[in-house]
Amino acid sequence: MPPPPPPKRRGMQGNAKSMVLSMIACIAGCLVILALIPRQGATKLPTVQASQIAREVSSTKHWDVAVADGLGSPWRAVNVAIVPGDKDHAERWRAGYQGDGEDYVSIQQRKDGGAAWIKDVASGSDAGSVDLGGVSWRKVEMQSGQKGLVRSQPLGGLDTVVTGKGSWAQLQQIAAAAKPYSQIAK
Repeated sequence: MPPPPPPKRRGMQGNAKSMVLSMIACIAGCLVILALIPRQGATKLPTVQASQIAREVSSTKHWDVAVADGLGSPWRAVNVAIVPGDKDHAERWRAGYQGDGEDYVSIQQRKDGGAAWIKDVASGSDAGSVDLGGVSWRKVEMQSGQKGLVRSQPLGGLDTVVTGKGSWAQLQQIAAAAKPYSQIAK
């Protein structure tokens, strides 16, 4: 007896059809899971007490370091410390502030830093100047995409530069609020 003829094939076989449907179900499940996972749009750094750290640095280093006083929301201190020096960079004070989103602006200061230190911290093309509270600040467009404001005269006896990726208005807001610790401690 001859073997029976093979069945007529219509469309996909059962195994291939099941595999395609399983893949579609897996992809749909992954998309649902991804949609349910909460995500933050920006990295939110922890808040620090800038004035307390400034008090310690002022008493140990005898530098009258500056912090931004009276900024208000959305600004908060997130990175405040003496940044140690190395063979290429001088020791300096940095008080960093985060606004909404990724906005970050810092006050950087150095005792007797001079033109070489200022060039190290804020080198770039001249973008004019701005007067804040009777003091001239030179505006610098840096190649890194950051901006800088260089104070024309020392603040609390320290050379002072405000840098960040924020807008000019944001840098100016931080620069105008920068006060030596001795002025805010009273």
